[in-house]
Amino acid sequence: MALSDGTASREQVLSTETRMRLRREALEKAAAIEAARMSEEREWVDSDGTVWRYVVLDAAEVRILRCRPAKVDLVVPCRIEEKPVVSLAPDSCAYLEDVETVYLPDSILSIGFSAFRECRRLRSIRFPEPLPTFDSNWLRNCVSLERLELPGRLERIDASVFDSPCLKSLRIGAGANAILPGAFQKSRLETIEVDSENPLLMTDGKALYSFDGSIFVALAVPVERYSVQAGCRAIAKKAFSHFSCLEAVELPNSIEAIGDFSFSKTSVKTFEAPESLRLIGEKAFFNCSKLSSVHLNEGLVEVRSNAFSGTAIRELRLPASVERLGNPLAADVGLSYVGHDATFSIAEGSSHLLLDESGCLYRKTGEGLVVDRMMNPCIMRYSVRPGTVAIGDDAFFGHGELEEVELPEGLAEIGRRAFKACRRLRHAACPSTLTSIGDEAFLDTALEEISLPNALEHIGLNALVTYGAHHGERPTLKSVAVGEENATYFVHDNLLLERKAGGACCVVLCFGDGGTIRIPVEANEIAPYAFNGIAGVKEISLSDRITTVGMRGLGIDGLVEWVHLNLVEPIDGRTSFTLHFPLTDRGAQQQMLALSVPDHVDARLIFEHYDTAIINASSFDALSTERLALYDQATRLVERLRDPVFLTDVNRKMCERVLRTSIGDICVQAAKHDDRCLMDNLLDLGFVNGGNIDEVIDRVGAVQDASMTGYLLEAKRERFGMDAFDFDL
Repeated sequence: MALSDGTASREQVLSTETRMRLRREALEKAAAIEAARMSEEREWVDSDGTVWRYVVLDAAEVRILRCRPAKVDLVVPCRIEEKPVVSLAPDSCAYLEDVETVYLPDSILSIGFSAFRECRRLRSIRFPEPLPTFDSNWLRNCVSLERLELPGRLERIDASVFDSPCLKSLRIGAGANAILPGAFQKSRLETIEVDSENPLLMTDGKALYSFDGSIFVALAVPVERYSVQAGCRAIAKKAFSHFSCLEAVELPNSIEAIGDFSFSKTSVKTFEAPESLRLIGEKAFFNCSKLSSVHLNEGLVEVRSNAFSGTAIRELRLPASVERLGNPLAADVGLSYVGHDATFSIAEGSSHLLLDESGCLYRKTGEGLVVDRMMNPCIMRYSVRPGTVAIGDDAFFGHGELEEVELPEGLAEIGRRAFKACRRLRHAACPSTLTSIGDEAFLDTALEEISLPNALEHIGLNALVTYGAHHGERPTLKSVAVGEENATYFVHDNLLLERKAGGACCVVLCFGDGGTIRIPVEANEIAPYAFNGIAGVKEISLSDRITTVGMRGLGIDGLVEWVHLNLVEPIDGRTSFTLHFPLTDRGAQQQMLALSVPDHVDARLIFEHYDTAIINASSFDALSTERLALYDQATRLVERLRDPVFLTDVNRKMCERVLRTSIGDICVQAAKHDDRCLMDNLLDLGFVNGGNIDEVIDRVGAVQDASMTGYLLEAKRERFGMDAFDFDL
């Protein structure tokens, strides 16, 4: 945690500001070192016999490139050629097989990647006081490292410090002002030290505290038992987390707050809350599998979600002072909430909370009761208490057994995610007083019908989207009714619509079974998942006035054969078009790309995907016999070429190529369907012409279609001035 929460003297604040300024200057200097110009490589031998390879930077400072030590203790020089040594290059001191100790001078401000890697006998290293950064990659595979003195101006300590698995002794510098939560989870330390000049941190040799002792920051040395110092007011986030050896912690009667995950995954067996405790954070004792006894104090105000989940507690008794409880509180524990032998209870006399006989927790407010959480996981049918004004956020979230809920008159609000993922919930009658349904309130339920009252003013995002929309099953919601006097919502042709300013409206939901869907012309918005994965739709009318389509807003299960498209601005004098999508897997895919993916109704894109669907007649599966019949394909292609609205140059050429390539077969199919209109269109468009008409006549004559053959002979005479007499005929 950042240590700005504790109290600090003026001298401590000034000292911290000074160190922050020096750290910024060091970072700027390190950046300048990296940008400096280098001399040619040089060599120097120190008094111990160690050989140093180096370069001079801007004729003023030295960077070490490589070294060949003569002893097990490596002392990096502070000056070479009377110039300060300020930088170690990548791998400069790497692969030193015999070195056990490294001493770095305070002149070093920059260290390159993997500078000390594979020094497998290295046991101790001290980084310089002015160095502003630390990278565990500097010490990669230094498997014997036991003592580490961190850079003095390093601000944030994180778990990477313990990438050296054998570390036993750690010294934190004067500049450290933040210990990231969980930084010591992998610790195997035997000693911990903090520079006496650090104005924010101190240690008792086992753990870290804020300098004034008001915050317990982190346990650093694994122990079985620990006593927090008297006067400490808060346990920081993840302070003891993951210390599996920890069996007992004694808290002084000054602790007011236990942070999130503070004791999670430890082996503590009992928890006796001090009288001063006011807050237990989220997952504070999460997965403390040996925790079997908890005694909470009168005066406790809040216990956050999952505080005791995954523990072995046999009962949980809350004092009357508790005002707020998280959701859930003790998952996977097996507490019982109803009956004379219930193992969960709230002391009598609470002015904030009420636990009813069914195991439902309510909050008491000035306006009335608010359902806070259904604690009982086994209840199937529940009647909310009279006098309840709201169902709180997440109140029944994920309840696995609830099938039916009765909501009382006087209820005004159903909160966000109130019944989300209650996958057996089928019935929830709304009272006439209901004014608001929050986001995702009934998302992923099995709701079958709902009647919305006149008073309803707000339906949140995805509030009525049932389970099928997300999981490839048909939606369960088949019926939606709205009071006739409701000023905000109305139903039209199996569509729930919301009135908007200026006479526009938004499609909130499509319900019921397929058939024909006509989206009103005044609709300019479709909410996310509005079509709810509905199936069996054969025909749909929509408009490019719809400028906003939420995620999967037009997500219809299966292919819609007929799409009627209305345009706000006329194209070639026309404001409506009808597209007949082919009943093929390619047709379904192209329609999905046209309707479900874009964030608005795009007429140009719909036509483009339609053209792709009819050009590619075969199935995605090479072994499948499913395909668009040649006659149907040709009819659609000819229609597009005769009425080329939004037809791209690429698609036009592909349409023409398909027709040219198969013109003989197409004419045979036209003859079999006695479709002279199609034949005329092929003649008009030039696909049947003077160069190939004799071949076409032969192909048609071969199937003994005298009528179409005669028709083509007459066309040959009239259109191309050629002799139409055929002796074979």
